[in-house]
Amino acid sequence: MDGARILAAMLVASDGSVDSAVVRSIGELRTVFAPVMARFAAERAEPRHVVALRKIVQQMRVADDDTAELARRALDFWTEVVAATNNLAFTLAFDSLALSYRSILEHLSHLLAEELRAVDEYELLVDAIAARKGYAAAERAAGIVAHGTSAIERLTEALDAGQPPRSRRPRRARS
Repeated sequence: MDGARILAAMLVASDGSVDSAVVRSIGELRTVFAPVMARFAAERAEPRHVVALRKIVQQMRVADDDTAELARRALDFWTEVVAATNNLAFTLAFDSLALSYRSILEHLSHLLAEELRAVDEYELLVDAIAARKGYAAAERAAGIVAHGTSAIERLTEALDAGQPPRSRRPRRARS
């Protein structure tokens, strides 16, 4: 069994439960990995990658509020970002992460809704990649995945406590 299948298999147990430690590990990986991939993509992307990324962002706009469709397009987006890095190690690491995502995609789309709906931010990331601004691309990618990081943290806390994850509630201003 290759590493990608091992990670995906570890994510969901035979009883259907999700392993919070694996979810946490995946969350940590994506937090570090997305900015690095984006920076390398900005340094190495060919025009065809930028065209493909712009097309995916347009598809995300059309998807509007369909989080399941947005999740599929976001996975396409990051797949193209990785392709733009022209880095085999990144591709293999991303494939492992993507396989894990695919195994629970229907559950993630609701959990990561805020990140998935940040289409303007995805577009700004494409602009940074197209302009070959590596550090700006890294910052944009970090901003996008930061939306999902808090949701993943809430999920792992809920899994650890044996409770369903709470949705994000707006903070009330203190008087």
